[in-house]
Amino acid sequence: MLFMMLLVILKNSQALTPEIKSMHITSDIYFRFATTVVEAKILNVNNEASEVLFDVTLPDAAFITAFTMEIGGRRYAGDVKEKEKAKQQFEEAKSRGESAGHIAAAPRTSNKFNILVNIQKNALVVFKLKYQELLTRTLGSYHHVIYVDPGQPIEDFEIKVLISESRDIVNLSVPPLEGDIEIDISKYVNIKQISPSRYDIRYAPSLDEQKAMSKQGISGQFKVKYDVSRDKDAGDVLIVNGYFVHLFAPTDIEPLPKDVMFVLDRSGSMSGRKIEQLKNAMAVILKDMKPEDRLNILFFDDKFDWLADNTMLEGTMVNFDKARRFVKAITARGGTDINQAVTDGIKLLTSFLTTKTSSIVMFLTDGAPTSGETNINSILRNVGTKNEAKFPIFSLGFGNNVNLNFLKKMSTQNNGFARKIYEDSDAALQIEGLYSEISSALLKNVTFEYLGDIDYGTITKFYFPFYFGGSELIVAGRLKSKNSKIEPRVRGWNDGYIDLIWRPRPVPDLVALTTDADFSTITENMWAYLTIKQLIRELEGDITSTDKDRIKAKIIDLALKYQFVTPFTSMVVTAPNLRRPTPQLSRTGLQGNSGFGRLGSMAQLMRGPGGPRGPGGPMMAPAMFVPTFPQTTALSTTTTSATFLCIFKERASPDIFIYMKGSKRPLCMDMNFIGGKYVLLEDKDKSLTVIFNVCTTSGNSKNMIGYIEEVIIKNGKNEVKLDSEGTETDKWSSIGYRYTNTFSRYNITFNILPSRDGKSLQIDVKVGQSKVVGAKGLLGTYVPIFE
Repeated sequence: MLFMMLLVILKNSQALTPEIKSMHITSDIYFRFATTVVEAKILNVNNEASEVLFDVTLPDAAFITAFTMEIGGRRYAGDVKEKEKAKQQFEEAKSRGESAGHIAAAPRTSNKFNILVNIQKNALVVFKLKYQELLTRTLGSYHHVIYVDPGQPIEDFEIKVLISESRDIVNLSVPPLEGDIEIDISKYVNIKQISPSRYDIRYAPSLDEQKAMSKQGISGQFKVKYDVSRDKDAGDVLIVNGYFVHLFAPTDIEPLPKDVMFVLDRSGSMSGRKIEQLKNAMAVILKDMKPEDRLNILFFDDKFDWLADNTMLEGTMVNFDKARRFVKAITARGGTDINQAVTDGIKLLTSFLTTKTSSIVMFLTDGAPTSGETNINSILRNVGTKNEAKFPIFSLGFGNNVNLNFLKKMSTQNNGFARKIYEDSDAALQIEGLYSEISSALLKNVTFEYLGDIDYGTITKFYFPFYFGGSELIVAGRLKSKNSKIEPRVRGWNDGYIDLIWRPRPVPDLVALTTDADFSTITENMWAYLTIKQLIRELEGDITSTDKDRIKAKIIDLALKYQFVTPFTSMVVTAPNLRRPTPQLSRTGLQGNSGFGRLGSMAQLMRGPGGPRGPGGPMMAPAMFVPTFPQTTALSTTTTSATFLCIFKERASPDIFIYMKGSKRPLCMDMNFIGGKYVLLEDKDKSLTVIFNVCTTSGNSKNMIGYIEEVIIKNGKNEVKLDSEGTETDKWSSIGYRYTNTFSRYNITFNILPSRDGKSLQIDVKVGQSKVVGAKGLLGTYVPIFE
């Protein structure tokens, strides 16, 4: 996915937004490995210098590998460094008033990159970003997604996708453009078949076609969906310059019968919409189960309700009906005893272990353990000890308050994976979708062996507990010499061992759509990509601190060599003298719209990965709505005031963002506060009070800079305290780096999360049709607007 956003710092209300002269997005997909390049040319049409923010959001699976910007005939390139060194270079460049961009793999969102550049009048800047990702096969298809929302129609706009595969391409389609609404673009997309294994796709909507979508032009996800022809064989091997990649996804194998142990959270926090969505999802899952399958269901809080005691039920109509009635009658209550629930589920499944079936645990929870054993490390040890058979545990973390890192560790240590389920209208579909991915095991205990001159010290994972229908297994490694030959042997179990035969196939021509796709190193880059991903996953396993340090060092070495942005490396780009200092505007000049130093913010309303939910899918508003405010909002607890500005100082971002009804781009407030306690919002009955505490430190400009160190939310007798201490530790990771609370009575939602620079807390406020009357505090300025 890709998202680009452009903002301009306006000197006065008559200033014009810089014009995007062209935007070209090109993707080369070769053997499922996609290299995507985004190039945008932006012209400052103002008669004075203006600052432009280039902001990109990428999917978690992609690694950014290059970024350049060209201004005034000079080219500036990004460089990948160890995270601390990159951060230091970034901060030093900003302190000198230079333009600087920084990207790091964020713990709670997708990869983000932004750079603010000063453009002289009538000048042109060219931004160019390159990233790579290995397409994942899910439910029988590869999905390549590009998210585009430039905020304005563009005369020269084009998306090109070239696909070259090892086998005939089948079931290729370009689904409707998916944004707030789906738009059928099939008649505007040119799909050209070059050969059975190669397709060229071009989408270049005219200005009128873009304007027909919205006043701001194109907005949504451009998708390409396809698969390749399959046989019952050992797959395809690509060898280029001494590196190989082996892709394995056979067909015509009957699925194994399955034993499924559902361990489902029914604690009090699951009440309302979540428990109903879980019930809806289970109804569909039960309908899809086969007569040869067996199941049991454990609903847990601090007590346990079993569908059947000490047995796995056969897949009869009577038992499926019994299961449906059982699920329908469940209500939410109590605490969350994860330890006992998961270990009891494993114990039952173990007693029915057989070589003729695939046995899995499907575990869903929306929170952290609160009952029984609550120490996460102890729970992980207990689950690992009990799961001697190494049944895969597939974990679903439901909502914003789940400890997703804990679930990832549990699943990784037990041959499964974890996935977040976002609280949205399609949550039931998300649950059903994950079950569909894991419900059809074609092989288990799959092993890859190679005859030939292989450097086995470089080979990626070559044993897999399961191969699920619709997915793909991939192995990569290095040969001892560039001219070496290899022959793969693949074996898996399906009511007896099956040996899959390898049939050599001709390699497609190395034809690149862009000069940025260097196919002479395609397999080497794929090997490095897979190795880094595998090492990152190993960090979630049960390993010693010494092993963790060794793995981290290996990740950093590979990332620096191949210029990948990872959790331990960052990319930084600096351009001397391209960033003018932002003047502190006089507060006495703040009346209505005049004097606003910047319209909008670099923060966006976050929605989901690949769709309208969760991180990864920011949307842009048609225009920023700026109401008329008093000059400042005085706070009763101190004499200091705040301004409704987004001023770039030494800080990485503002601290308070306000999303108002009718606008998806927020207003924001920099922390121009002295130390002390501030009321953000308090209703006249004091039944809801939100307070934040500010501490200050000296900035590079010798000004005092405020940081939110604590947020207190009081709702009746309930009180929640959140502090910035330990924002990079398990304390915040245990709630997914985000605390969310919605007050339906007031139609206001508060999201509290660590700020991007890790020093402060950030407060996101979403204000709807507010009914707060006589509200005090900083937000008292906003909520009456929508009464």
